[in-house]
Formats: sequence, structure tokens, C-alpha cells
Amino acid sequence: MHHLISDFKRNKNKYTFIYNNSEYIFIEDTIIKYNLYNSKNVDSSLFDEIINYNLYKVNFTKMVNLLTKSIKSEHEIKNKLKSLPIIVQNDILIKLKDYNFLNDKMYVKLFVERAIRNKKGPAYIKNSLVNMNIDHNIIDEGLTSYSYELQREVISDYFIKNNLKSKLSLNKYIYHTTQKFYANGFDYDTINSSIRNLELIDNTLDILRKDFIKLRRHYDKEPIIKKLMNKGYKYNDIKKIMEEEE
Repeated sequence: MHHLISDFKRNKNKYTFIYNNSEYIFIEDTIIKYNLYNSKNVDSSLFDEIINYNLYKVNFTKMVNLLTKSIKSEHEIKNKLKSLPIIVQNDILIKLKDYNFLNDKMYVKLFVERAIRNKKGPAYIKNSLVNMNIDHNIIDEGLTSYSYELQREVISDYFIKNNLKSKLSLNKYIYHTTQKFYANGFDYDTINSSIRNLELIDNTLDILRKDFIKLRRHYDKEPIIKKLMNKGYKYNDIKKIMEEEE
């Protein structure tokens, strides 16, 4: 069935008009491609094609603008297109890949590089990318750049750099930092092997002394010992500091 295009109006590079008692807004590319103008009769089946083409052009441009600002995975782009007809979604995805705007291999490569800078481990990376529905083979290929030696370097560098900054005893610093790296996707074997031979500075007694002086203002001897032991200090170290400060 044919219907007439009416009330044709231009606003910059967009056009509004009435077709079959409904208002539409098309971009100029669509108008030119299908030679649309006022009082033209258009078959309804052709008009469905025109609608899809307009959706394709508008949303393809949006995705290109988005991807030029920051790289996205195919899964993320699919989520942004999911309200569109399937045929339009597929056309956009194909064209984005043709122009290399959409490349999951590159996305994984950059994701791994960023994760390494942020001290994240392989398990974190793999789980994150799996949740993005990225192909397992692409993930495994991307993770080959994160070698065992590089993981050890990331861990050991952090332990050394933050050793003297820590206000914790050495044992607690090692414990809490180990848990941090485990939560960030490193396994315990890699963490332990990374710090086994590190020459970390033990400033436990200096920190213990500060904690003792603070507690001494408010508590007697026995409660102080108990509180300090609950913090992880050794009894002999506590006694030593108490004797020195008497």
C-alpha cells in the first residue's frame, strides 16, 4: 500500500514529515538515498526498508563517535544496539568491524595492559573479560603477554615500593598486601614466590613504639599488652619496648 509524504520540513541536516498519519525524522543521507520529498507516494514495504536504513546511519555514526573516544568490546556495543531491529544491529556490527572500529583482540590487549598497570592479576582479567562475553580463545591469547615473570615483577615492585610507607608491622604488611594481591587475581604461589627473597625492611619496633606510647596514655600495663598482641605484635617485642620506655 502506498502513502503520501506530507508536511515536509527541513531543520539543518534533519527532515521531519508525515507518513501514514505518523511523524518521522530522517537524516539528510536517507532523504538523498531514497529521493524523498514532499507529496511523494512511497510503498509501505519500501518505507520499512527506509526506516531501517535511517536507523542504521544514525546509530552507526553514534557508535563511531563513541569508539573514537574509547575502545569498547563487541559485547558492550551490542548492548547499546539491542533496542534496534536485528537486521540493523547486524549491519552496524559488520560495518564497524570492516572499518576496524570494533576489534576484540585489540580490546583485550589494551585491557590486559591497563590491568597490569593497576596491579591486577590473570584471574581478575580472565573473569572480567569472560563476563563481557569475549571469546575464550581471544582472552587466552591476550593473557600470553602477562608472563609469570612479569606477574612476579608487578608483585615484588609493589611490596618494595610500599614497604616503608606502611604503618603496619612487617608481618601484618606482608599479610594484608598478600590478601590484596590475591583479591586482585593473583594466586598464592605466585605471590609467595615473588616475595620469598625480598629484603623488606622491618620497622615493626618503630611502629610498636608509637602504638605503645599512644596506649600508655589511657591504659595500664596488662590491657596494653593484650591490645598490642591483638594487633599482631609479638610478646617479647612488646616487653622490650615497654622496658625501653620505662
